[in-house]
Amino acid sequence: MTTMYGLWEVYPGNDLSTLALPDYYSTYISYTLRMSRHPGTGLRVTGNFPDARYMSFNIYASRSGESLNALTDYQIRTLDPNANPFVAGSKAPPDGEYVVNVQPKPDSDSSGSNAPENLLSFDPADLEPEGLLTVIIRYYVPKGEYGGVRPPAIELYHLSDNSAVRPQPKP
Repeated sequence: MTTMYGLWEVYPGNDLSTLALPDYYSTYISYTLRMSRHPGTGLRVTGNFPDARYMSFNIYASRSGESLNALTDYQIRTLDPNANPFVAGSKAPPDGEYVVNVQPKPDSDSSGSNAPENLLSFDPADLEPEGLLTVIIRYYVPKGEYGGVRPPAIELYHLSDNSAVRPQPKP
């Protein structure tokens, strides 16, 4: 039975039926969307840093299980006044806000100067035939349930102007 954490499905690492190569001390949360139904869009994940030893973002082609991109905790940049507690030497407490963007790779004639920070990009051809993309966040040794933070918010946005898609799709 799948547990839900907001819009995210929960996979405890100590459950032998959890995803590909689970880590006993990790909690995985996943969100899957059929991106082929939403051309010209990206996903914006807004959340808070957990009280955990480590966290990471990974995106996968859902059917093949192929890893398409990843972002490790210390690589996540924040906007002031937030700070990333996973950066070496940081004294920032957990719970600061982050934003991670997931979107198709731009056309070769597009400029990369407008790319958002904390970008996980993918080639839509890698999602064929179903067009399913899965975002997985891993919390390693979280303190308390989910590192004491709320589920990250997910918003589908238009690549053309960064505005939110209305209505938002359901996973």
